[in-house]
Amino acid sequence: SYRLLSKRLLCANTYHFAVEAPLIARKIEAGQFVIIRPHIFSERIPLSICNWDREKGTIEIIVSAVGKTTTEINAMNVGDTFEDVVGPLGERSSLPATAGTCVLIGGGYGTGAIIPTARDLKASDNKVIGVVGARNKEALIMVPELQAVCDEVIVTTNDGSSGMGGMVTDALREILLREKVVYVLAIGP
Repeated sequence: SYRLLSKRLLCANTYHFAVEAPLIARKIEAGQFVIIRPHIFSERIPLSICNWDREKGTIEIIVSAVGKTTTEINAMNVGDTFEDVVGPLGERSSLPATAGTCVLIGGGYGTGAIIPTARDLKASDNKVIGVVGARNKEALIMVPELQAVCDEVIVTTNDGSSGMGGMVTDALREILLREKVVYVLAIGP
C-alpha cells in the first residue's frame, strides 16, 4: 500500500519517512534506490534509501523539498499513501576487493544514502570513516545514525558553525594524508 508510517523533520524542508513497502524491503541492497510518485498526477522521482527493515517490510527515505514533487511529498502525513513506488532499482554499491580504510562522504540529504553502504563495509571488517557536510549546523542531518555504523565521523560545515570549517573535500584531503584509503563513496550536491 506504500503507506507512510512515520514522518520526522530533520532540518528546514527536509524530512525522514518510513514507508510500508514489504516487497522492496525484502530485496533492497545498499546503494539501490526507488522511484516514487506521490499522487496520480505527480511526476515520478528517484529517491535513495537510507535504511530498511526486512521483517517489518519498511523502507526509509529522506526527502528535501527542492521542487514541486518533493514539496508534495513533504506535505504528506502519516497514514497517507504514495500512488506508486518502484524498486529496488540500480546496482548495489560495489565494495573494495580487500579490507582497509573506507571513506563515505554525504552532503545534505546524501548523508542518508551512504549509511547502508557504511553498514556493509563495517560488517566486512573495514575501517569506516564517515564525512558529513552541510552549509551550516542547522542543515546537518543523520549524524547520529552515521556514527552508529562508522568508526569515525567527521562533520564539516561551510561556515564553520559545527565541526571542521570548510567542505567535505577538505576533510577527505586530511584523511588521505594520514591513512591509506582503499575506497571512497561520495553522495551529495
